[in-house]
Amino acid sequence: MGIKAINLAVEQNRALVKQLADRRLDLSKQLGGAVRLVGATAMSMGDMVPTSLHRSCPGVVVHGVIASAALTGQWWVAAPPWVAVVLALVLGLLMAAADWKLSPARSTACALALVLAYLVVNGIVLFDWYDLTVDAAAPLVTIAAVWAVCTLVRLIIEGLERIKLAAEHQFLEKEMRLARTVQLALIPADPPTLPGIEVAGWTLPADMTGGDCFDLWHLPDGRLGILIGDASGHGLAPAMIVPQVRTLVRTLSHYETHPQNLFDQVNKRLALDLPPGRWVTAFLGFMSADGELHWASAGHGPMY
Repeated sequence: MGIKAINLAVEQNRALVKQLADRRLDLSKQLGGAVRLVGATAMSMGDMVPTSLHRSCPGVVVHGVIASAALTGQWWVAAPPWVAVVLALVLGLLMAAADWKLSPARSTACALALVLAYLVVNGIVLFDWYDLTVDAAAPLVTIAAVWAVCTLVRLIIEGLERIKLAAEHQFLEKEMRLARTVQLALIPADPPTLPGIEVAGWTLPADMTGGDCFDLWHLPDGRLGILIGDASGHGLAPAMIVPQVRTLVRTLSHYETHPQNLFDQVNKRLALDLPPGRWVTAFLGFMSADGELHWASAGHGPMY
């Protein structure tokens, strides 16, 4: 009986040794080179230590991380503090340049892209591939702060520019209204009369001011002076030219008795004053009471 029991114990021991070897091989395959410590201390409130990631971490977790790093050779190395400072400066400069060059919407998209790119580089490239821990807060805060400050400064500058442009626009409108008032004052309110001839005139500028004009006046010999003119362009420039033409024509009409001779004198004077690209077309007529009309056209359209 004793020999049988001994032989049975030996056989069972051999089976247990093989089972233990199989379990060890299976456990080794499951762990894959890592070490995991499981124990009751993981739930104990007394075994808590501070770490760089958590204010309070179970000691068994810390021990497991240390043991795993020792067995696998994969140690996390903290990068020098200046690395985070340099990254923050580079990302801040990139964000400032993007906010200065791009529109607000594109600048916001660029800020989000920089944040995502840094998270990928820091979390995958530096941490997973090279086992480096680099500060993530400072660069991300720098991106957000630069974006916010630059956007605020841009809004303030654009607001001041809009206020300046609005003031300039109001000033220009005031000057345009004044020019229109002066121009309308040059139109004869009470046209002169000739026996048997009804005299009337009307004009409507395309803009607030324009280069069109007409004038009716009595010549020294009693005839009726008729002037129709059009300065090239629109706005203030032609509005400043036509009064000069009107003044020259009226003044010279006291000395020149024929429109053609008068136009010759006006043309010589305007050629000295007007810059290249500016010109005036005009019609001038001198009408007597019997209906006889002496006229000249300075590049103006056919008159009926």
